Amino acid sequence: MIDRHGQRSPDTILGAQYSLPFSVALALCTNISDPSIFCEENLWDSDIRKIAQTIQLESDDAFIDKNKDLKAIIQINANQYSGDLEARDWMGSPKKPYSYEQMSKKFLAYASPYLSNSKMDELISTVAYLENVTDMSFVGDMIRGKF
Repeated sequence: MIDRHGQRSPDTILGAQYSLPFSVALALCTNISDPSIFCEENLWDSDIRKIAQTIQLESDDAFIDKNKDLKAIIQINANQYSGDLEARDWMGSPKKPYSYEQMSKKFLAYASPYLSNSKMDELISTVAYLENVTDMSFVGDMIRGKF
C-alpha cells in the first residue's frame, strides 16, 4: 500500500489523487469536498507540497481483522497539539457502500463542470437501467459527453 500510495511529490494530477500524503496535505489546505481541488494550481502549490513531505505512512496488518474491518488512524503532531483521529467504515468502504442516490450525487458534483444538467440526468438514468443497454459504446460516448 505504501509503495503504491506513498508518493510525497506527485508530478501529475492522477499521481496526486493516488498519493495519500499529498491528499492529506490537500485536505488540510483546501475544501476537500470540492472535486476541482485536484488541479494543476494545487499540484504545484508550495505549501501543500511542503506539508506532504511531512506526512509519514505506516502499514500495520493488525488493523485489518478477519472480517475485512478496515480502519485508518491519523496521528497529528503540530506545535503544542498531539492526537489521533480514527476513520472506520467511511462512505464507499465495504461495510458502508454508497447507495445509488448517493453515488449519483457524487457523480453530479464531479461531472458538472463537463456535462450539462440534462446530459448528467440522462447518463444517471441510463446507468440505473444498465442491464437494458444493448450497446455499451453508447454509454462510453455518454461518459465522454458525445451524445
